[in-house]
Amino acid sequence: MIITNHIIKTNCFNSISGLVEHKSSVFVQHFKDSLPKIAMGIAVLVAFWITAIIVSYIIKKVSKGVGEEKKEVIFLLSRITYISLVVVGLISGLGTVGVNIMPLITGLGLTGFALGYAFKDLLSNILAGVMIIIHRPFIVGDEITVANITGRIVNIDLRYTALTAEDKIYLIPNTSLMTNPITITNAKETKYHEKRFGLKNE
Repeated sequence: MIITNHIIKTNCFNSISGLVEHKSSVFVQHFKDSLPKIAMGIAVLVAFWITAIIVSYIIKKVSKGVGEEKKEVIFLLSRITYISLVVVGLISGLGTVGVNIMPLITGLGLTGFALGYAFKDLLSNILAGVMIIIHRPFIVGDEITVANITGRIVNIDLRYTALTAEDKIYLIPNTSLMTNPITITNAKETKYHEKRFGLKNE
């Protein structure tokens, strides 16, 4: 009986050892076969990463020739370009390796939708700020009236436009400046508005 149990245990051990050895050899062989794809995937990711760095650097270089008020927009564009290229490179690299990227793309889409909905007010203000900085309907130093608030513009950034009046500072969300009528009360006092809107100084 003891001999029989010993033989059974030995056979079980040998079977398990053989199975483990077989699985290990299959894994090693599969890894060796996948090495070219893995190397290609890493190469694709590195290529996109280097491209992102170069493009971001070029955009920042170009920003030296623009005014201070537009540098925030240039910096935002640089960051968005960098992140987008790296993400595309990562997805392309995984696809090159052989990973099914469709669930990943779907997940990123759903995540982006959820984040966009959660931060819609912030994104709306940023987009409005970009439009204001690019089109410049008014400039720092202008005196404007918007939403029953009258003040002189002291700063314009991607989220707010700061007005000062009677020792107070009003931070007006940029979306309000895009959706409400704006009165520029000193438009005839600046050459900027004379040139932009065809006004004549009296």
